[in-house]
Amino acid sequence: MSAWVKTQTWFARPIYVCLEDEGVSSSILHTGGWESHIERYIIHNLPSDGVFLDVGANLGFFSLLAANKMQEYNGEGRVIAVEANPVVLPYMMASIVESGLQSRIDVLPYAVSKSPGLMQMQHDFGDNLGGVPMKTVDSFTPLKRRSIVPTVELDNVLPDLKRLDLVKMDIEGAESFAIDWMAGLLESFSPDIIMEINADCLKGVSDTSIAGMVEHMEYYHYKPYAIDEDVVEPLTKEQVVEIVSKCNYYDFLFSRSTG
Repeated sequence: MSAWVKTQTWFARPIYVCLEDEGVSSSILHTGGWESHIERYIIHNLPSDGVFLDVGANLGFFSLLAANKMQEYNGEGRVIAVEANPVVLPYMMASIVESGLQSRIDVLPYAVSKSPGLMQMQHDFGDNLGGVPMKTVDSFTPLKRRSIVPTVELDNVLPDLKRLDLVKMDIEGAESFAIDWMAGLLESFSPDIIMEINADCLKGVSDTSIAGMVEHMEYYHYKPYAIDEDVVEPLTKEQVVEIVSKCNYYDFLFSRSTG
């Protein structure tokens, strides 16, 4: 059984974190934040009346950050947090309620995969809460510490959206599937997308290379950019491959409009 505690974000909203998680939980526990370059991009570029889609929301940190900005500026914005992990969900939802942001954040308890249906999600996460693997139900091996989670097409579960300004996506290699299943949203709204590209996860989950993921985004008319402090720099496909090859994973901005 993992141990959870409540702590404070740097923007003074409470959030629950897991003591065994050496990634996002540890960072929030010690600094109040996570991935400062992404924090700044959200704060500086997400309109207070915009819509933010957090796919693979994990603890909900970025959802809380976006909703907090909307609240501070009295905007009419909306946050949609998509997270399927049954271990994380009750804590994320408690964080949202205790932060007083429940009227601004909608939680969708789904995973995104290559087709709608069911997947199995492992409960054991080692020291990385955000790195939980999923397996198909077809290859089901009855283990006690797995749950069945529903998978969806984002186009189908978000038919009422009137705008979509920014997407944050970190779903452990299933990014190409998610992009395909939100093609309608991309066509209608052209949101900017902050996406983690993880070489090992891409290969293992969707049999996609780093270059293949960039090409997949180019198919939808998105170009890659690096977010460094407050500077957004255009990248070539070769540069993306070089960056990820050095550290195995990295967050990029994909946009149809920047520059």
